Amino acid sequence: MITNYDQVRIGMAMSGWPFPNNDPSQLGDYVTEMEKLDIDSLWFTDRIVSETFT
Repeated sequence: MITNYDQVRIGMAMSGWPFPNNDPSQLGDYVTEMEKLDIDSLWFTDRIVSETFT
């Protein structure tokens, strides 16, 4: 019989970066909303998806 359960952790991936108006403060707002929803982690791609770094 199982008597102990691990916690289920939830993460979100950034699919729409950069945000439409390219305002860096929106990332902070996004993270704040994730914390309110008890989201555990935010994942970013580790692939280069653009010809230039911004």
